[in-house]
Amino acid sequence: MQDFTPTRRERIDGLALFAAVAFAIGVGAIATLERVGAPDGFVEALGPLFAFAMLSVIGLANRAVNLTDFLAARRAGPVLYGGLAFIALVAGVVLARAEAAGRVDAVAWTPIAIGAAFAGLVVAPALRATQVSAIPDVLATRFPAAPLRIVFSLVVFAIGLLTALAGFRLATQALAAEFQANARLGAAFVVAALVFTLAPGGARSAFWTDAASGGGALMIALFGALLAALNLSAPWAPLGAGLARLTDDVATAGAQPGPSVALAVAFAFFLPLTTPALAARSEGEAMRMGAAGVVLAFVALAAAVVALPYVAGAPGGASHTGQALISAATWLPTVALARSGAWISARAIGLDLTRTHTRLTVLSSQRIALSRLAMLATIAICPFVLRFSEVSAGGALTFALALTLAFVAPSLLLAMTLRSRGSSFVAAGALFAAATSWGLSWKVAPAAFHADGVLIQALLAGAAGLAIGAFVALVYPDRADATALPTSDAFAETPFDPVD
Repeated sequence: MQDFTPTRRERIDGLALFAAVAFAIGVGAIATLERVGAPDGFVEALGPLFAFAMLSVIGLANRAVNLTDFLAARRAGPVLYGGLAFIALVAGVVLARAEAAGRVDAVAWTPIAIGAAFAGLVVAPALRATQVSAIPDVLATRFPAAPLRIVFSLVVFAIGLLTALAGFRLATQALAAEFQANARLGAAFVVAALVFTLAPGGARSAFWTDAASGGGALMIALFGALLAALNLSAPWAPLGAGLARLTDDVATAGAQPGPSVALAVAFAFFLPLTTPALAARSEGEAMRMGAAGVVLAFVALAAAVVALPYVAGAPGGASHTGQALISAATWLPTVALARSGAWISARAIGLDLTRTHTRLTVLSSQRIALSRLAMLATIAICPFVLRFSEVSAGGALTFALALTLAFVAPSLLLAMTLRSRGSSFVAAGALFAAATSWGLSWKVAPAAFHADGVLIQALLAGAAGLAIGAFVALVYPDRADATALPTSDAFAETPFDPVD
């Protein structure tokens, strides 16, 4: 397994420092251009444009040279950078929920915080312990029947596509003002960003560009908070209001437990929030990534709460430099969310890891090409769907979460907890029960299909699927050929280089 030598770690930290310095120079250049009288629209567009250039360079520089790099970033993700990638994805999810709620202060923070923390600290490390590179690998290994693999692939692809649509919609909207409401130009810009930051290296490009997205957004928030601290007499007052808002949110969650529980469980098993940890060297490293991500998320949120009132509340509104930074800080997480969705769709077909060496070492270059084709297809679908439909970012994310609750979460729990019992009949029973329960709930309460009530329906469907699956596992006799999860990490130990 690849380890971090001092030289390699110094190189990674040096590149990160170089990126931070380049980012600071870019902010200074934007401010200078505003002072010398550059066109307002040009100054405001420089924020996302500079972020695009930074991400493109990072994505292209992390081109995958073999299958271990492409599928699992060779298990070489450092803890701090995994935490930054985690906060980029969490921020993208929060922005999508804010779009659904109508404003940021209407977001249900308590279930999101609980669910995201559970995803980073429990679910993601447990997945990393199974030695897989994606959740579909777990399902394909434990439930290898061909019909089930097709169903799981379709469900995961739908989750990835809906997630990509949510991120794509938000990223395009973030550029609307800078491009004078030219939706096609904004969509083309986002498509180029996704292609340059995902196609070259797959998981490797996604990990490092997500880390850069999280780091860039965090730097902007901290920079704004620093300016507020230097220029305001009471810069920390918004934190008190934020804590009061959080207290009210906790009370609301306690008074209405159904939606809160559904949302928290959905985020706990939401596929994008588990992807950074799958690049960690070990289960322990994955857990530390999650802890770093949770801490950094709270820091970023506190900094944003302090910075936004100062930047947006300046006389006459935010300056053009301030607007450029706000646009960049908004655009980076939304692109990370769209990129994660495209990657999930590309990995929708899981790998049966009981036959790793025969399945992964043969024609690995073709596997990379097929995965790239799938992700490019997902990216290409997004602008066409959004052009000819009124799908909102919040609506797309809600249905992605609902599919996770109803089908992925119960099947994943069964796969990881019933390792020595049952067979594909377990998953078949769970899927059938979940689909039947969800279908009946739609018939009884069709109005909930268009609201967050769909998450409650999906939670009940998932609970039914979990109960039936567990029942089948108990009554169905053990099979000698029951598939177990692997104990060795093929994505770090299999020698792919000579094969390609």
